[in-house]
Amino acid sequence: MPINLKKIQRLIKQHKAGWIAGDTPISRLSPKQRVRRHGAMEPRRAIPFTGHVHYHTGTGLPARFDYRNINGKNYVTKIRDQCAADLSACCGACVAFSCVGAIEATISRQRSRNNPTIHLSEAHLFFCYGHQDGANCTTPWWPEKALPHCVNQGLVDDKCFPYTPHDQLCNLCADWQNRLTKIKTFAKLGSQAAIKDWLVNRGAVVVTMDVYEDFYCYISGVYKHVWGALDVNKHCMACIGYDDGAGCWICKNSWGPDHGERGFYRIGYGQCRIDSWDVLGVE
Repeated sequence: MPINLKKIQRLIKQHKAGWIAGDTPISRLSPKQRVRRHGAMEPRRAIPFTGHVHYHTGTGLPARFDYRNINGKNYVTKIRDQCAADLSACCGACVAFSCVGAIEATISRQRSRNNPTIHLSEAHLFFCYGHQDGANCTTPWWPEKALPHCVNQGLVDDKCFPYTPHDQLCNLCADWQNRLTKIKTFAKLGSQAAIKDWLVNRGAVVVTMDVYEDFYCYISGVYKHVWGALDVNKHCMACIGYDDGAGCWICKNSWGPDHGERGFYRIGYGQCRIDSWDVLGVE
């Protein structure tokens, strides 16, 4: 069944959902092509959690917080695309891109690097560690399985192992052991207040959400699901802020700069279980 853009636009207006839907490069894809832009699936068996659970009341936090503008500094790296620019190829590597995006923002803030140029290797995370866990471009992964590798083994830079949107062998550069970056820890965040507290005081966050067909038509505003079927796979993004006035999370996506708000999305609180699936803060 094709995406019914007119119905989506009508329902947004009817429900005063507050976002703009339109014809996008992603909405024009076939269902099979669209699902390749995801890549997260809750494991059938519970994963022993290796981090810690972080709870906080969230009192005294600012009403708005955004890693793109903390005291005038931008700590978010450039938007990337897990698929080919011509849309002809794609790999369901959103878990790797969301984890790397959150890690880069966290490290850039820790080091006070304005407009950071750090680029860690999504390929290392996905095609080396992910393949060890049985993930590939068509077999989903889960962030709770990805982040322990970033604590224990670390990631090389993208030049050591560049990403291309198809399954690759783990092919690191010769001096890879001298080019590893690790994070201190990660934590499961148990509430919206805990997510905000982590963003303000610790680091960026990895979020996972259900994906409905109307999501592919997102152009701008605060997304709220109004129409469409639920896709099987989930989608991961790096959460880099929030806005209580607009009631949303600010997320960095991995579908390139030509989708959404120049590659960023604002997702309404509670929408598509974005803040009730496993939410993982990195530090």
